[in-house]
Amino acid sequence: MRVLIAGCGYVGIALGTRLLATGHQVAGIRRSTNGAACLREAGIEPWIVDLSAAQQLASLPVDWDWVVHCAAPSESTESAYRATYLESARNLVHRLAAQPPRAFVFTGSTSVYPQEDGSIVTETSETAPSTPLVRVLLETESLLLDAARRGFPARLLRVAGIYGPGRNRLDSLRRGEVKRSSDPTRFLNFIHRDDLAGAIESVLERGRNGDIYNVSDGHPVREGDLLDALAKALGIATPAPAVPRANGPPPEGRGRPLTNKRLDSSKLRRELGWYPSYPTFREGYEALGIPAGRL
Repeated sequence: MRVLIAGCGYVGIALGTRLLATGHQVAGIRRSTNGAACLREAGIEPWIVDLSAAQQLASLPVDWDWVVHCAAPSESTESAYRATYLESARNLVHRLAAQPPRAFVFTGSTSVYPQEDGSIVTETSETAPSTPLVRVLLETESLLLDAARRGFPARLLRVAGIYGPGRNRLDSLRRGEVKRSSDPTRFLNFIHRDDLAGAIESVLERGRNGDIYNVSDGHPVREGDLLDALAKALGIATPAPAVPRANGPPPEGRGRPLTNKRLDSSKLRRELGWYPSYPTFREGYEALGIPAGRL
């Protein structure tokens, strides 16, 4: 397959490496030339394009078999989210409409689920625009689902918290920078970067157009239990509670809400046969260097 990864960063490079290993041709889009070298090093053909600028996509080829939109915003602001998700998705759909790929996968977020009661959340559970950032994510989903109803091969992922090499709490814990939230009993949901890459590949190969898939390891963990286990494994003090914030709106960089839910990702397993290599945070963090048996 000829594969385009639009927003080829932390997740995209892992996905591209996986697809190259099975014989696919992979190109990746980055916003600036700074990222071109790491794409070439991985064997991915680089394209320097700002996805939110429609005129820059005019020179982009359209003869792709698979397209993955997995761009991540550079900052947690509404303007950055709107450019990275909504405007970029709209531009990609417009550019590819005349010659659609076989599959188009969008990686969104489970923050669209507002549940705060620890309930189990499936793809049919309530969603709500609880913050401006979440509103942008839901607008992007709506745009792609509407495109799918008109024949565009969009498939949507709602992705749990991503961790993996170079993106985990270990160094921050050692430096004492991690604090407990106001509710350490709330459930957190995670997915290892490499398992997410595998899930994207499964949805490209076997997913259904217009469908939504939750992506997590399937084993939610309470925040306090996670931090206690990691601190004990590292031989450091348990993180202290965060200092309560004064009343008022959250800082712009903290626009996603704190929720409490248990993500059900069984649809991926049941319909597509996908299973994570790291089914809990324990296996995932052992792969990141914590000795087996300490968690």
